[in-house]
Amino acid sequence: MKQQITWNIQTAILRAFQTMLRLQPVPEAIIVAWTKPLQGSFKLNTDGSYLHGNGNAGLGGIMRNDQGELIMAFSISAKCNSNNDAEAQAAIFGIKWCLKHGYSDFIIELDSLLVVNMLKEGRTDNYKMKKIIDEATQLMNQVNITPNHCYREANQVADFLAKLASTTSDKLEFLLWEQRTSAISMTLCLLISTIFLSSFAGGYHLKDPEAALLKKEKIYKDSKLVNADDFFASSALNPSQLKPLANYDGIYSSVVDARTIPAINTIGITIARLICKPLAVIPPHSHPQFSELLTVLEGSLYVGFLVPYSSNLQKTQLVSKILNAGDVFVFPQGHIHFQYTVGNTSATVVQAFNGANYLSAIVPSSIFASDPPINDDYLAKAFKLDKTVIEDLRKKFS
Repeated sequence: MKQQITWNIQTAILRAFQTMLRLQPVPEAIIVAWTKPLQGSFKLNTDGSYLHGNGNAGLGGIMRNDQGELIMAFSISAKCNSNNDAEAQAAIFGIKWCLKHGYSDFIIELDSLLVVNMLKEGRTDNYKMKKIIDEATQLMNQVNITPNHCYREANQVADFLAKLASTTSDKLEFLLWEQRTSAISMTLCLLISTIFLSSFAGGYHLKDPEAALLKKEKIYKDSKLVNADDFFASSALNPSQLKPLANYDGIYSSVVDARTIPAINTIGITIARLICKPLAVIPPHSHPQFSELLTVLEGSLYVGFLVPYSSNLQKTQLVSKILNAGDVFVFPQGHIHFQYTVGNTSATVVQAFNGANYLSAIVPSSIFASDPPINDDYLAKAFKLDKTVIEDLRKKFS
């Protein structure tokens, strides 16, 4: 009898447990992503990023229309008391921007549920945030909007912009796009603006004109100390400045780089003027780190560069053109290229490089005039030439 009672109790417990398992809700996967606002409306996503210990924070936000197209974005460094403070300040900046530019029908989303509740209720128990919450409440009442909560995964762009402003070493102060553009354009603008601001940073990276290249550089000069001469070179490209280019018969050049204009240092640009005498040749060469844009002002040039075939590394494709006055040609970075004056008249050329101090690797000189020299036996086998020819080439290019 006792065993029967024990068995009944165990059975009842087991059945109760099985019933509880059947009543438990089945877990469901939630797909989290940013969603478009209703037709004709806009959505503002904001976020804040706070670095504990130093009070540095970043405010980020992005506004998009009902097609998901960018209206504006911002990434601003700020001083805050907490992450919640940064979240609220980011929302305030975004709302102010909308009001300033006439946007009233928009939704605002934050990924901090705590701050969303503060803004909805219009109050907080944190006395340090009372002023900021009151300001945000007044702004939202002007356009009758209610903040909504979203998951962090749906707020990744704003999160990225906030972290960018809080962690960048160049202390990025302000980035704002007010033009309607694509998300790709926004990213490009962000990168370009960040590079520009990091190179400025309250001053200029100026090259000492009297110092040897890359030696004894004045890396930084305060913006209050610069003058017009730091950004100027008198008659730098005039014909009187042209000098024979070493090892190039019939080629004369004048170059404007960081040695000529101190402010060019780290900006990433060099300009040169060339006079190419009739039938003058610039041997095959490359610029390992830079691209080149060439413009013909007078005369004619035959130019070209080589592109390796992906299917046959033993062969290359020649991309060439005869250029006349007014024509422009671009040589991609690192590609072997050449120039040759066509006709019986000289050619005047302007070159632009995307580097402050461009370097050239001349193919024949690099091979036959290296220091120390490449082994003659190797060169003879590599080029399928007699060693006497290799020796003769060394004499011509050394």
